[in-house]
Amino acid sequence: MQQLTADPHQLRSLAVGFERQAAAIEQARSAASALLADTFWEGRDADRFGATWHDQASRLTSIAQMLRSGAATLRQQADRQDAVSSR
Repeated sequence: MQQLTADPHQLRSLAVGFERQAAAIEQARSAASALLADTFWEGRDADRFGATWHDQASRLTSIAQMLRSGAATLRQQADRQDAVSSR
């Protein structure tokens, strides 16, 4: 008999937490981008800041995607734990 090595319920709860954090990051990125877009600012400093923000916003999107990917993996692991424990 194979030993249960994780609590499927906890794994699924963790997955939900990862998805909530991904959504929070995306909302923050979107809100900050909207604030920047609504701000009148011209010149080299504005261009430099805009380019830097674009890079940072892309990183935030990547982090949100990693969290969602992690959530999917956690759910798969929970399903595997359920399958093992039902044998």
